[in-house]
Amino acid sequence: MDRPEYNPDILDLVFERVKDKLHYRLLQKGKGIYMSSHEILGIITEEYDEYKAEVRANNAFGQEEELLDIAVGCVFGLASLLSNKMDWL
Repeated sequence: MDRPEYNPDILDLVFERVKDKLHYRLLQKGKGIYMSSHEILGIITEEYDEYKAEVRANNAFGQEEELLDIAVGCVFGLASLLSNKMDWL
């Protein structure tokens, strides 16, 4: 079975939504980086667990929000790692 191809316009929308959610989180929680790889893992794991719950509930809106949270955690985690200012890996 062939998979339908993605729409590049939707991908642009996704990147915009991730950027918007990241800015929202920075305003909400501050601009301090994650201080360790364990903190990054904890954030992403928590969001993943929340995503699994939305999948089990068959809640498309909830899945969308949790995927955004996972993406933001990953993007900010990578930014934290690349800052070379984390306390420990």
